Amino acid sequence: DLLLRGAEIDKKFFGEKSQFYGEDMHNIGNSYYGLRDYANAEKYYLDAAKIKAATVGENDYDYATTIVMLANLYGDLGQNETAMKYYESAAKIIGATKDRQDTYANVLSNMGTLYSALGNYTKALEKYNEAKTILENLGMEKTGTYTSALVNIASAHFFMADYDKSLEIDKQVAEITK
Repeated sequence: DLLLRGAEIDKKFFGEKSQFYGEDMHNIGNSYYGLRDYANAEKYYLDAAKIKAATVGENDYDYATTIVMLANLYGDLGQNETAMKYYESAAKIIGATKDRQDTYANVLSNMGTLYSALGNYTKALEKYNEAKTILENLGMEKTGTYTSALVNIASAHFFMADYDKSLEIDKQVAEITK
C-alpha cells in the first residue's frame, strides 16, 4: 500500500515516464514477487521495463535489474525459454558494467540453474564456472556467494555422474565454511 502511494506521488511530480516511477514499478513488482503473486509481479515488472527502457535505455544496469527479475519470475513459472531470453539480455548488459561483476556472476549462476533444471548440466557447469571465476577475481572466495557457486558446480558434477569431482568440491565447501 505504501509503495503504491509512493508511486502515485512520483507519478504526480515526475510523470509516468520518469526513472523514479519506473523504479517504483520495479519495487512494487518485487513485493508481488515476494508474495508469489506472479500475475501482478509480471505486470509491474513489464511496466518498469518499458519505463526504464524509455528513460535510461536498454543498455543500462538499472534496466537490466528489472529484466533479471522478469527472468526469475518466468523461471519460477516454468517458462524457461522466456526466462533464458531475459537472462541472456541481462548478462550482456551487466557483464559490460565493470563495477557490477558480482551481480554478473549472480546472473550467470541463475542461468546455470535454469540450464540444470532443463537437464543441460554441461551448459550449467559452464555458467557456474564462469560465475566462480568472476568471484575469485573479485577476491570473494570466503563469501556465501562463492560457496553457493561451488555447491552449484558440485551439483552439476553429481548430475553428470562425476561423483568423485562432486565430493571433492563438497569437501572444499566444507573447508571454507568451517
